[in-house]
Formats: sequence, structure tokens, C-alpha cells
Amino acid sequence: STQMFHNFSNLRQILAVVMICTIVILVIGLNVIFSLGFIQDQKQFLSFASHELRTPLAIISGNAEISLRQEKSSEDYQETLKIIKDEAERMGKLVQNLLYVFRNHSRKERLTLSHFNLGELITDQASSIKKHYPTKKMTLILSEESTIEADPDRIAQVVSNILENAARYTPENGQITIILTDIKTHYKLDIKDNGQGIEKSLQKKIFKPFYRVSDHDKRGSGLGLTLSKIIIDHHHGTISVESTPGEGSIFSICLPKKQ
Repeated sequence: STQMFHNFSNLRQILAVVMICTIVILVIGLNVIFSLGFIQDQKQFLSFASHELRTPLAIISGNAEISLRQEKSSEDYQETLKIIKDEAERMGKLVQNLLYVFRNHSRKERLTLSHFNLGELITDQASSIKKHYPTKKMTLILSEESTIEADPDRIAQVVSNILENAARYTPENGQITIILTDIKTHYKLDIKDNGQGIEKSLQKKIFKPFYRVSDHDKRGSGLGLTLSKIIIDHHHGTISVESTPGEGSIFSICLPKKQ
């Protein structure tokens, strides 16, 4: 256990260096984004920075500090390391998303196109989300023909973002319906949920960077829908939402079969 304690102390030092580097990258990147006028609402950004940067840092530092005060069992150390790993991965994903937004704004982002089965990709993403939200009911109605030319990693990111939002904002036994329709030169993907819905006046705002429907909504960075719209725009497609408060939302995506 003494060796594990020593290893844990070393890990803490490594994480501190990683976090400092992460913050430096974020500060430099965000200063450039601010200078380009990409972020218009500083209040929203400050809310984002406060939660998405300070919270994981506090969790990592706090868990490491508690574990370093006294020796613990190997199970306790494993649990602490898992928490630290999860928060570090969350920060890594945040950095990737911010860099993608920046590269898009500076016109440096490129798609990696290939032919793949869109229905299979949707099924895989639905299965992944289901593992994290096992009580949510998912129904898939997929077109038999679903071969598409697109960037599979980016399309998977969009589908995952929309499905995770649907799972987050539906009740405990919420229903999510996924419909993929073959419409001549395009595929139409509808993701419908019976969650809390979105006010009409807010439906266009949800695609803006760092926007949250509520000041009390701390379950996301406010970048998921922004990234989704950027990716769909790159594919010459469209993304839209229809929603009724208290009844749920339908996110609709139209993608051309060929780029």
C-alpha cells in the first residue's frame, strides 16, 4: 500500500502538469476565438468556463488530496483513480470540441469522407447511449437502404450528441424514437423524445456556442448542438428542431447521400 500511495502521489503531479497544459491551450485558443468575435455573449462563456473548467479541476484536486492524507485500501484508491480518470477524459473531450469549433471558424477543418452504412452507425450509437441510460426506452425504425458518403466519425458525434440530449431530458422511463427515412437523394433522421421540450423562443438559440436552455442546466457544456450544426453544415445538410414544452422534441437531420 505504501508503494501505491507513492504511485498515487506521482500520478497527482502528472495530472497537475496535464491540467496546467490543458488550461494554457484553452486560454490561448479562447483568446483567439474572442478576438475573432466568435463568442458574442460573455456571460454565457463565463458560466461555461466556471462550470466546465473549474468543476473537474476541483473534483480531481479534491479526490487526490483526500487520498494523499492517509493510506487507504487498494479498492479505495481504485475508486479515486476512476473518478480522476473520468474527469480528465471529460476535460480532454472539452478541449477537442473547442478546437473543432475554432478550426471550423478559421476554415481549417476538413472532412474525412468514406462510404458506410448509416443505419448501422445509428444502431451502434443508440446501443452505446442505452448502456449509460438503461431505463430509457429506444425504438429504431431504419430504412433498409442506408449507404451514405460522409465522415463517419463526425456523423457518429452528431447522432451521439442528439441521442444523449434526448436521454438526459426525458423522464425515468422516457421514450426515444429514432427514424431513418430514404428520401431520393437524401436521408432524413428524426430523433423524437417525450421529454421536457423547448420553448419556441429558445429553439434557434440552442445551436449557439455555450448556450443552455436554463441557468440551472449544468448537464452539458453547451457545445454539443453547436458542433452538430457545424458538422451537418459541412456535409451540406440541415438540422432543425420542433418542440412543445412539456411534450418533447423532435430533432430532424437531412443528409445528402453523396458529397
